[in-house]
Amino acid sequence: MKAFLGEGSFGVVTKCRDTKNNKTVAIKVNKSDPEILLQAKLEIFILEQLRRLDPDRCNIVEWNGYFLDGERICLNFELLDQSLSDYIGDRNNQGLPMREIRPILNQLANALFHLGSVGIVHADLKPVNIMVVNRSESQVRVKLIDFGIACNTSAVIPGDRVGTIGYCAPEVMLGIPYDKAIDMWSLGLVAVELATGVPLYPGEDDYDVLKFIIETQGQLPDHLLESVRRGPENGQSLFVRLIKEMLALDANQRITPSEVLKHPFFDPGLSRRTPCTDMNSTGGELLVLSQQPSSWKSHGSQKFSCSFQNSVEFPQKRDINTSANPSASEDDLQITKGTILGDHHVVEAFLGEGGFGLVTRCRDTKNNKTVAIKVNKSDPEILLQAKLEIFILEQLRRLDPDRCNIVEWNGYFLDGERICLNFELLDQSLWDYIGDRNNQGLPMREIRPILHQLANALFHLGSVGIVHADLKPVNIMVVNRSESPVKVKLIDFGLACPASAVIPGDRVGTIGYCAPEVMLGIPYNKAIDMWSLGLVAVELATGVPLYPGEDDYDVLKFIIETQGQLPDHLLESGLYTDSYFIEDNHNEQRWTFKTQEQFQYETDYRSKETRYIKLKRLDDLEQLLKVRRGPENGQSLFVRVIKEMLALDANQRITPLEVLKHPFFDPGLSRRTPCTDMNSTGGELLVLSQQQSSFGWPEF
Repeated sequence: MKAFLGEGSFGVVTKCRDTKNNKTVAIKVNKSDPEILLQAKLEIFILEQLRRLDPDRCNIVEWNGYFLDGERICLNFELLDQSLSDYIGDRNNQGLPMREIRPILNQLANALFHLGSVGIVHADLKPVNIMVVNRSESQVRVKLIDFGIACNTSAVIPGDRVGTIGYCAPEVMLGIPYDKAIDMWSLGLVAVELATGVPLYPGEDDYDVLKFIIETQGQLPDHLLESVRRGPENGQSLFVRLIKEMLALDANQRITPSEVLKHPFFDPGLSRRTPCTDMNSTGGELLVLSQQPSSWKSHGSQKFSCSFQNSVEFPQKRDINTSANPSASEDDLQITKGTILGDHHVVEAFLGEGGFGLVTRCRDTKNNKTVAIKVNKSDPEILLQAKLEIFILEQLRRLDPDRCNIVEWNGYFLDGERICLNFELLDQSLWDYIGDRNNQGLPMREIRPILHQLANALFHLGSVGIVHADLKPVNIMVVNRSESPVKVKLIDFGLACPASAVIPGDRVGTIGYCAPEVMLGIPYNKAIDMWSLGLVAVELATGVPLYPGEDDYDVLKFIIETQGQLPDHLLESGLYTDSYFIEDNHNEQRWTFKTQEQFQYETDYRSKETRYIKLKRLDDLEQLLKVRRGPENGQSLFVRVIKEMLALDANQRITPLEVLKHPFFDPGLSRRTPCTDMNSTGGELLVLSQQQSSFGWPEF
């Protein structure tokens, strides 16, 4: 770290020298506060989408990836010269001449055009979020920075207060549904500030800003805009005309970035830079810049999580008794049978609950359809998590939910300050389906199609770059239990994230189903979903979890007793390895798992034996199934695929595509047509515009 460049509620921006390549960069260091970590995660999601754009030609800051510093997420950006606010200040806030305003405004409109081309709203455009690349250049170049509150155009939340007082559009201040046109309003105000040297609508409160707008645009809309303090200049009248179109009070009448770029204000003597696409067409291929995130670093070994655990945890299950407990989650939600959510969704029953809030069965009074509504609490952290889930669900719209075995999402709505997600209503969870068989397990003929469908779901999640991160029986739904074979769908994307934005050390998933690399803080990828699928497959066959546990220590202990210890090279890369292992260079393996006594002494947690079945090795699963159910066709192949799913080294773990081609699925499987040809590695995706009782299992 060489200097401080700025600070905000998120943390600080520092000037740093990278000792590996001696380059100087700007590092945005986010505080370790849970809400700020969630916001940083959302910013990473947005920045990943912006990798499709050439940062130089599209006038956006170049992002070099992220790394961890203890519990803090650090974002690495190119170092730029100074903010546009400082650049204006260096001119004594007297404003710039038209010849300087013209190229700056053109570049900013170009940036907004390309943000819109990938469906992004910046939502906080202002002079301090615009950087001058090099002030000594004769024609300055500018870039848009700070995507901390940016979002997908299709995931804008009405009433969500974004932006900065004095720069945000009237529709934001008044809670009117808004879209990407809010960025154009902000650009109009930036343009005025470029010309006058001072903000047009400064204010300490929205009331003041609205008052200023009404007084200016409701009465004499031109007199302030035309009072540019520089004397007559070529283009002033066109500039004012453009400002008026940018600052149209009705967002639907506001000029678009593409129209700005074609505006006659830019005709006189403007030497245009070539944009990423042909501005005379409505389409075109965007330039793609391939940038890999920088290698992450971390200091310290304390676990952190910037994901809110929002699933119903196994093994607890509780039916909500609305007669004894007339309202669920009294402290926040106040929802009962008959409650109307979002004007036309009548609550008929409660389907589940978790830290996020409730899932309810509702009837839509507009079309009389019954749907499942996930009602998120209005807690700020949960609202951020809901935004992340909406981001993921928007990505999944590219997939056909029926053919790709994922739940169909019908969008979202607001109920007061609560975000409600609308899903198709499905029959019952796979956990309940297994429980209905008295937890004795399913025959191979039933397991085969279920496992195939789940592998199909993971294949297609991977095709759009999504990691589910919380695969378990309660997050898998049976569409209709009376069908044969049953159809299943994957639900609950509350912890899902883009594969390219996985944060090392981020604790995702549910105890008993998450992969060893997650528990140990080893860098992970989409292979964590395959580990979870392997455990789900064992549970389908046996009726009970293979590695149930109340703490990661127990689960790791069970894994080691059955499958052995992870190789040293993996343990050495774990952020949390030293929480469970002792480094010992005198043994054959460098790391030794802590005894129960050692772990209890350090943590006060007493290890518990919670397994229903104990396997000395995974191969013994075949004998267990033969004893329990008798010999069945495919049992040996089933155990073989389980071993490949539960490979300790994620790099050796089988992939969803390899699962779909596995010989376990050959005997008598009537395959449904998947979204793509499973015999190829590519293809065009279709686009859609309880506490368990104890069992007398033997020990093997």
